[in-house]
Amino acid sequence: MVADPVLVSGHGDGTVRIWRSRTGEPLRELDCVSGTPWSLAVARTRTRRLVAAGGNEGFVQVWDADTGRTVHHLYVEGGRVAVAMGGPPERVLIAAGALREGAGSVRLWDAQSGKALRRLPVRGRTNGLGFGAGVNALALGGGDGRYFLAAAVEDGTVRIWPTHGGGWRQRTRSGRRYGGHRRMAWSVAVGRAGERLLVVSGGSEGRVIVRPADGRGRTYQRDEITDWARCVDIARVGSRDLIAVARDHHDPGIPDVFSSISVVDAASGESCYALFPSAPRGVNVVRFGAYHGREAVLAGCADGTILAWDALTQEPMPPLEVGDDLVSTLAFG
Repeated sequence: MVADPVLVSGHGDGTVRIWRSRTGEPLRELDCVSGTPWSLAVARTRTRRLVAAGGNEGFVQVWDADTGRTVHHLYVEGGRVAVAMGGPPERVLIAAGALREGAGSVRLWDAQSGKALRRLPVRGRTNGLGFGAGVNALALGGGDGRYFLAAAVEDGTVRIWPTHGGGWRQRTRSGRRYGGHRRMAWSVAVGRAGERLLVVSGGSEGRVIVRPADGRGRTYQRDEITDWARCVDIARVGSRDLIAVARDHHDPGIPDVFSSISVVDAASGESCYALFPSAPRGVNVVRFGAYHGREAVLAGCADGTILAWDALTQEPMPPLEVGDDLVSTLAFG
């Protein structure tokens, strides 16, 4: 199984499910001891593939994906946990932050050993809307020995920490702080557009901001009349670097939240296409990944469905029917 790409999904019944992404075949079901897994990350070390889940009450659970054995139980101060993993295979890091009152923090561990490495403070003041410095989402990405950790923070800011070869610079312990969201910064992703590494953030006011991870170069934003940019992702699809945004819309004529997925060019911000579920269903998470042998866009929905489209042609692909429990999060690895 180590060589096979997998899709990992989190569910409202407290389970984490691993699927063979090439066929959609279920491989394993894991129990998250802290309830609903709100975020997932997958990474390969030199010896194994790991799955990390951020649950409730500050708990992070890490499994060996190929055996299903729990290898680490970790803790960060706060409630619902955001988790990320990344780095070179010889130094994969686990990062976790949580929603909490007052000042927040991100904690780092060595993924192979579970050894605690350091704490990165997330300082901020409660803004006029009552939002503080809790961490809503994390992303860790890069390559060629250079990686960036990004956090979407409750006060509407994004914090970015640079690293070289998996080692964190002491002088950047507090991270760089960027504003731009009028309400909460809710989602974040790190990925490439050509040779540049970008940080993409989505806010609860509907704004999406794209900025260079190193702070050098053009920053642009997309404002759309929506209530929430609930999830963002960035990936190379064919010959283009694309950003996917799961958005919530409220329509007086529709009793439930109506969701859509907008896909834009990462370099220019130009719209490419939009995807709409066949019926109103809340989309909690959107991810690019290899699915049934094609480059795909997947959406995890509140009704327990995982929908899929070909990322190049927008053709619908076979969905995963996973029951009635909400799909809270997705990850590929």
